[in-house]
Amino acid sequence: MDWEWSIWVIVELADVVGLTALTFLSRNTLPTRVKNLGLALFALGTTYILLNAMEVGTGSPIPKFLFYQSQVLLLTVTVAIWLAFILRYMHERYRFTPLTIFLISLLPAVLVLLIATNGVHRLLWAGSILPSENPYLFIYGAKPLFWFLMTCNGLIFVYGVILLGRRMRLMEEPIRGDAFTIMFGAVVVMITAVIEAARVDRYTPYPISALTVGFTIAFIMISEGFRHLRPVHLRPMAEQAAIEALSDAFIALDKENRILYINKAAQELTGHSPVEAYRQPLQKLLPAWPANILDIFEQPSSLTKEISVDYKGQHSCYEIGISPIKDSADNLMGKVLVVHDITSRVKAEDERHEIERKAQLASRLSTVGQMAAGICHEINNPLTTVIGYSDLLLSKDLPEDAKLQMGYIREAGRRVADIVKQLLAFARTMRPTRTMVDINYVVSGAIRLREYQLRVANIKVVTELAPELPYTLADPGQLQQVFLNIILNAETEMKAAHDQGTLVVRTEYVDDTIKILFSDDGPGISEENLSKIFDPFFTTRRIGEGTGLGLSVCHGIITEHNGRIYARSNQDKGATFIIELPVTEETPADETKEGVDAEIQVSSCSGNILIVDDDILLLKFLEELLTAKGHTVDGVDNAEAARAAFKKKQYDLILMDILMPDETGIDLYRKFRRIDKSVVDRVLIMTGDILGKSTRAFLQRTGVPYVEKPFDSDVLVKMIDGILSRNRQPAK
Repeated sequence: MDWEWSIWVIVELADVVGLTALTFLSRNTLPTRVKNLGLALFALGTTYILLNAMEVGTGSPIPKFLFYQSQVLLLTVTVAIWLAFILRYMHERYRFTPLTIFLISLLPAVLVLLIATNGVHRLLWAGSILPSENPYLFIYGAKPLFWFLMTCNGLIFVYGVILLGRRMRLMEEPIRGDAFTIMFGAVVVMITAVIEAARVDRYTPYPISALTVGFTIAFIMISEGFRHLRPVHLRPMAEQAAIEALSDAFIALDKENRILYINKAAQELTGHSPVEAYRQPLQKLLPAWPANILDIFEQPSSLTKEISVDYKGQHSCYEIGISPIKDSADNLMGKVLVVHDITSRVKAEDERHEIERKAQLASRLSTVGQMAAGICHEINNPLTTVIGYSDLLLSKDLPEDAKLQMGYIREAGRRVADIVKQLLAFARTMRPTRTMVDINYVVSGAIRLREYQLRVANIKVVTELAPELPYTLADPGQLQQVFLNIILNAETEMKAAHDQGTLVVRTEYVDDTIKILFSDDGPGISEENLSKIFDPFFTTRRIGEGTGLGLSVCHGIITEHNGRIYARSNQDKGATFIIELPVTEETPADETKEGVDAEIQVSSCSGNILIVDDDILLLKFLEELLTAKGHTVDGVDNAEAARAAFKKKQYDLILMDILMPDETGIDLYRKFRRIDKSVVDRVLIMTGDILGKSTRAFLQRTGVPYVEKPFDSDVLVKMIDGILSRNRQPAK
C-alpha cells in the first residue's frame, strides 16, 4: 500500500472516530430505539469507509474484490437500517410487524445469497476481474441483476427520504429545520451514490470513492441534526400520552370514516382493541349509535352534538366533538372525534328538573288544597241544606211516591257529601293523624273517587271485602292516598294494554294482619323491574307521563304504619299489589275527640240556642229544624250580630260555623270566652273544614265538640240534646 493511500485511510478513520464521538455526545437527545438505529447507521457507514479505503489501497485482485463485495452488501444493509431509522425517527412508538421486518430484510438476505453463490451463477459480476491501467483499480464486470438490485436499494433509500420530507410538511418551523439537516445529509448520500454508480467498471484517477465523501458529509450533517435536534417524535409522543390519559374517548378517522386510532377510553367504549378497530367502519364498532351520525361527519368545520344511545339495557348520553384533520394545503385528510360521556350530568339535570317539577307540583297541590277547602265549604253549606230539608220532608206525611223520590234526593246528597269529604282528605297537606279506622271503608272511598273514570275506561271493579274486618290504628288520608295510587296505576296499565280490564280488590284478616290486595289483568311487571318499582324516581313510562315517586311514597307510608307492601306479577298476566297492615288498638295521645262523649245521656229537652252561620239557606233550615224540636232559636249571619245577641241574652247553646267572611268562628269563640268563661261548655262547632290545619289545632286544643258538614239532622239534634242535658245535670 502506498503512503498516499495510507494517509487517506488515516484521515478517513479520524473523521469517522470524530463523528462517532459526536454521536455519543448527543446520546441523551434521542430515545433508545432511535439512537440505536442512528448508531447502527454510523457503524455501517464507518465500516463502508474502511472497506472502501482497503479496496482502494490494496493492489491484490482477490482481496480487492472481496472488499468491493462487502461494500455492496453493507450498502444494502445500510439502506434497510435507514428505512427503519426513518420510521422510528418520525414516530418513536412505531411497532415493526413481522411483515414489515420481512420486507425490510428481504433485499439484504437475497443479496447475501447471490454474493455467496456468484461463483456458480455469475449473475452479479463476471467471472474474472479485469485489471485497469491503475494498479489499485479494477473493473469488476457488473451484470444487469447487480444494477437491478442497486436500483432497488436506491428506491428504498429514496422512499425513506420521501417519508421524512412528507412528515416535514406537518412539522412546526423549529423542528422542521432540525429534520431538514438530517434529510439534507441523506440527499448528499443519494447524489454521491449516483456518482459512484456512474464510475463502476470505468477507470477513475480518484483514489477515494464518491460515496465515501458522501458518507462523510452526511455524517457531519446528521450528527449536527442529532446534536441540536428537538426530536420530531417527542411532540407526537407527548400528544399521544395526553390522548391516552384522556377520560374521553378519542377516535381518529380517515376520509372514508374508517378508524385509524383509538385511545384507552375509546377501547372501553367500543369494546375493541386498536388492532381490531383499525380500518373498521365506525358504525360497525358502535352499532347502537344513530344511523345518521355519519351525516354529521360531512360537515367541513368543527362542531359538537349530543346524542342518546340505548344499548344492552343501558341508556347513555354522549357529547361528541368533531374536528377535521387537514394538511398544509387545507385538504381534508380525516376527522377526529372526542366523545364525552355526559350520562351522569344529564341524569343530574333530569333529577334537578324533576325536583323542581315536584316542588312546583307540591306548590300547586298546596294551592289545590286551599282551594278545595273553600270549595268544599261552599258545597257543604248548600249540601247540608239539601240533606236537611230532605230529612224534614221525609218526616212529614207525604205520598209514598214523593217519599221515595225524596229518599233518592237524600241518598244522592249524602253520596256527594262523602265524595267531597274524601276529596278534601286527599288534597289536604297536614301532619299525619292516626285514628281507629275501618279499612273496608277507606278502600271503598278510594274506589268511589275513581268510580266514574274506571267506568269510562271500560274497567270493571270487583270488590271482595271481608265482612268482619277489625278496626286498626291508621291515618285514613294516607291510606287512601296509597290505595288511589295503586288503583290509578292499574287503570293506566290496563287501558294502555287493551282499553279495558278487570280490577279485583280484596281484603282479608289473617293472623292479626289485615291484607288488602289489588289485582289487575294488565301487561304485568317484568321480573327485572319487580325489584325496583318502589325505588325513588324509577319509572317505565316516558318523560312527562310518570314521576317515579308514587310507589316510593306508598312504600314509605305503609312502612310508617309498620306494614308491608309488595307486588307479584307474571309478564303479560297482570299484577297484584299486596298491602299488609298490623291490627293495632292503642289510641295515640293527640287523637282528636270527635263529637261528644259516649257517656252523655241523651234526653229530650229544650233551650235557648244561638245559631251563627253566614249561609242564609242553611241558617233558615237550622232555625226551622230546631224550632220544630221545641227550642227557642235566634239566627244571625255575621259575627257582629252574634256578639250583640250574646251580650243581650243568656243562651244555653251556641251553634256556630268556623269559616265566615268577616270573622272566623275561632275568633268569635275567643271573644265569647272573654265575656263569659262558662261559654266553653255551651258551644257546638259545625264545619266542613275539619281537616284544615287551624281548625284541627283549635279543636284539639279546646276540646270543643263539633259536627262535620254535611251532617245528618238526627245526629245534630242528638248532639244538641246531649250537651243541654250535660250542662243541666247538677255538679257531683
